[in-house]
Amino acid sequence: MSANIVTDKRPSSPIDWLRAFGGDFITPDYEVVVDQSGAVKGVTAICDLYKKGFIPKNALTMKTEDVTTLMQQGRAALANQPFGRFQSYNDPKTSKFPGQIGVSPLPLGSDGKPMPAKTSVWAMAIPRNSSNKELSWSLIKHLTLPESVVAETLNGNGPVRPSAYDDARVKARIPYADAEKQALASARLVVPGFANSAKAMDLFIEEFSYAMLGQKEPQAAMSDLKKRVVPLLPK
Repeated sequence: MSANIVTDKRPSSPIDWLRAFGGDFITPDYEVVVDQSGAVKGVTAICDLYKKGFIPKNALTMKTEDVTTLMQQGRAALANQPFGRFQSYNDPKTSKFPGQIGVSPLPLGSDGKPMPAKTSVWAMAIPRNSSNKELSWSLIKHLTLPESVVAETLNGNGPVRPSAYDDARVKARIPYADAEKQALASARLVVPGFANSAKAMDLFIEEFSYAMLGQKEPQAAMSDLKKRVVPLLPK
């Protein structure tokens, strides 16, 4: 059984499925393509697995903690989650299978190319009205030094410098470093940044839920989603 399709009411995992079939939700240049063939095939595949019982019945309301528990107890065979969950799944204090749960990059998509892994980013900025821009800039420069990025990586953050994965200290302490580096090479944001991105993702979950629960056909749900999301995009 797959442990998750929707986690914490966010569409990142379903969008991975859309991309696996050559589709997407919103492209980096702000085109809504969720009603096209690849995306609809991805949604249809999820709905079929849900109907057959390969996905938990409460998949639409699951939390991150629920997914972690299912994996730790061996009640799920796989989960599409961040690489850092490796530590929780293999924690000898809470897992029934410590050291036995591995991680891997996503498989190849239907076109034979690497599936784009989902990623998120945080940003650093200096406010325009800052009274000490030079000091702020010195902090940003320090945090982005190669040595600083390695330290951040060892503390659980995905590095902003891929070279950090090649550091001997990272390789020694993070067993999934090579897999994460491979996945990062094709990673994309779940949706491109814009003011109404959170609203667009909420609408995705709403229409996707209609399809999973059989209230709408996948094509109809994704076509309705496009109509609702297009007005939210930047002009």
